[in-house]
Amino acid sequence: MSIPFSIGKIMDLATKGEEAEGVFGLSMPMFYGALAGIICVGAAANYGRIIILRIVGERVVARQRSKLFRRTFVQDAEFFDANRVGDLISRLSSDTLIVGKSITQNLSDGLRSIVSCTAGFGAMAYVSLKLSSVLALLLPPIGVAAFFYGRTIRNLSRKIQKNLGTLTKIAEERLGNVKTSQAFAAEVSEVGRYNNQVKKIFELGRRESLISASFFSSTGLMGNMTILIL
Repeated sequence: MSIPFSIGKIMDLATKGEEAEGVFGLSMPMFYGALAGIICVGAAANYGRIIILRIVGERVVARQRSKLFRRTFVQDAEFFDANRVGDLISRLSSDTLIVGKSITQNLSDGLRSIVSCTAGFGAMAYVSLKLSSVLALLLPPIGVAAFFYGRTIRNLSRKIQKNLGTLTKIAEERLGNVKTSQAFAAEVSEVGRYNNQVKKIFELGRRESLISASFFSSTGLMGNMTILIL
């Protein structure tokens, strides 16, 4: 967060059109060297963060798949009568990826956003406490909107995953009995059944995109209009 503040200082010096003595008590060569060092350290830290998160995420997914397959394989016949093979395959493939991403990448992005918001608001308060106080009035309505947005997206994500499992189950059943379907000339009806499930998933994804677009555009509009009014 110090980099945007430092760039602002550089722009202020450039618009003055005067020979600057220094920034933050440092001479200009020392300031530019320190800023370049901070940028390099940030790039190296970002490089390490991405590698660590990817490795940890893949390890979590691998363990989840191994444990889930082992627990599934020792179930009795009643379990397999109630849960079709296609649905179980979907859980082993897509659901484990979502769990791994939630534990690693989403958690990391959330913590980074919290730190960035805290540091950014602190920098804003340092520059203009009055403006920061006015912008802080937006936090309660945005927080309420974020709560309902998160709950809605969570429910939609669950529906999408459930329908993806159903889609995999349909494909597994129909492809496993393709000769029977061809013998009764039921290719068109089977393809139609599969396409109907695809349309359900598409509609859920479309609803999710509309809700996300409405939330992020409205919050951005509120912030920008507040600054414009002030």
